[in-house]
Amino acid sequence: MSSSARSKEDLYRKVADTLVEVLAVPRDQNQPEARYFEDLGATWVDMAALRMRLEEDVGLRLPEDEARGLRAVAETVEFIMLRVG
Repeated sequence: MSSSARSKEDLYRKVADTLVEVLAVPRDQNQPEARYFEDLGATWVDMAALRMRLEEDVGLRLPEDEARGLRAVAETVEFIMLRVG
């Protein structure tokens, strides 16, 4: 497995762990294709908390105006990967 794929997998795991804590969603619902609002029942308040927590967890500022467009777990992982890549 390439280091890029490994990093992406590690980042997905970190995002998934954060989702379990912030949104209190069961881990089995927390799939890459899961959509925050439709599938995981997130609110805008949840999303703000998630963004702030991810900033702490990954050590990266996620601008609110850009992060607001993220609708699914996989999109979030890609968004972060582009900034840390």
